[in-house]
Amino acid sequence: MTTRNKPAKNLFYETGRFTNLGEIISRIKIPKDHRSIPNIIVIAGPARGGTTALGILLANLPEISLSFFQPIKELLRYPDPILNVPDLDNDAPYVVFKETFGPIFDEELYDPIDILVQAGVPKERISVIFTLRSPFSSVASLNNIVLDDDNEPALNIDYYARMQKHSTLLFNKYSSDPEIKSVVPLVYELFAEYGDLITYQRLINSLNPDLTTPTTLEFNHDLIYGNESKGIRSKIVWGEADPQKHPGYFNKIIVPTLRVNKFTYSRGTIHHVESDTITHDEEHELLDLCSKDYFAFKYISEQTLFPDFVKKKSPSLDTDQPN
Repeated sequence: MTTRNKPAKNLFYETGRFTNLGEIISRIKIPKDHRSIPNIIVIAGPARGGTTALGILLANLPEISLSFFQPIKELLRYPDPILNVPDLDNDAPYVVFKETFGPIFDEELYDPIDILVQAGVPKERISVIFTLRSPFSSVASLNNIVLDDDNEPALNIDYYARMQKHSTLLFNKYSSDPEIKSVVPLVYELFAEYGDLITYQRLINSLNPDLTTPTTLEFNHDLIYGNESKGIRSKIVWGEADPQKHPGYFNKIIVPTLRVNKFTYSRGTIHHVESDTITHDEEHELLDLCSKDYFAFKYISEQTLFPDFVKKKSPSLDTDQPN
């Protein structure tokens, strides 16, 4: 098995302290009247899989009152924050929780849906988008961030495979749970294969047909930052990426996404991505560890979003439950 020679150093946003499940749950404050709990859309998938841009884009929808950046992961990494789930806004009855798995520690392979349920959020108020991206594209992106003390790539390929497996097992778990409001699988490469806008439209329609069908992939910066002169409040809650509290995180991770000004597919395939950070041996290891589940999940995603185009025989995902 291919591994890097040196361990990854703690990233600038890794605190090295991970809170236990009970402590995390105790710091999630939900409305006392369960009728006032909003509908929560959870976006969850491996790190560097396009979830940040998707969470920002969802803020455009009029039914979304707030979009949170990794609120549960912030509780996992930091001892002090409190997550206040807002009261239901009847005009905008949804909030978004964008979460990611990884990129370094076992503690970062968590279950945000189970945490919300244990905190008191009814399952019928939870919808989930589980995401995957081509392993080559994800690893190439992670290799620019997960570095050792000599600033060389330090991502463990086996750990990435476990990130992907964790996402697919959680999808299996919750897609078979009839109490969850909706569960939609999304493979990032479908934006390239079928078109960015139509894929996003079908994603939203599959998530809940009551949501407004989007007509644009552009970010609305008034909604991102707020615009006092127009009376528009910001819909984004940055949490651990707050530009005032954690400018390094915001500038390194968020700003490059915002500069693009829209949600857009970033090139890469399951078979290969042009990158000098992935060795030939690692390419083969990625195929061995990740291709079966990736293609099975991709088929399910296509079948969900584009059933009129999918006619081939379905591959199968492993059905083991996550730890």
